[in-house]
Amino acid sequence: MSKPTAPKPTAPAGGSAWRYYASTEVLGAEGAAGLVGIFAPSSKPGEVIDPELLEAESKEAKARKFGGGGLSWDVPGVPPPDFFIESDEPGTLCRAQLSVFSKGIKEFEYLKEARIYAPWRSSLAEARKDGCELRRTAFRSARQDPLLGEVRRKCFELENKQWNLSELASDRDCEAVVHS
Repeated sequence: MSKPTAPKPTAPAGGSAWRYYASTEVLGAEGAAGLVGIFAPSSKPGEVIDPELLEAESKEAKARKFGGGGLSWDVPGVPPPDFFIESDEPGTLCRAQLSVFSKGIKEFEYLKEARIYAPWRSSLAEARKDGCELRRTAFRSARQDPLLGEVRRKCFELENKQWNLSELASDRDCEAVVHS
């Protein structure tokens, strides 16, 4: 059995003693996998990093975490659950629409979207709170429950829920997009 050897050092042109190491050479495969997303895509001098790509990566990382409760969405290739607020034509009522994405069981199946519609509310704050509650429930249960039974149950509970002012003010970390 041969003994594993260290990789041969390669110096940049010019005979310099400095060398670029791959993260797997320094930390091993498991340690390097934990660093993905922490540092910029490249640390080599002279390589241009696209600021739009960095911004998109940071927004996606933020979207994959929910609030201060420590909930995170770690399903690769599947966007996290999200909601937006829609208003009716006259603009007097609004409601949250939750989108939950999933992949099929088979490898070749496409991404699927399920939409859950919260009840109509008379204020934007109430609709936003409904969306936050549905999104929180989806973060907790959607991975294990492909039929979204828990999310649907929560939506049914929201039909009879009347929010008070202290409850509406408690979810400041939840964001929504408003569409009219």
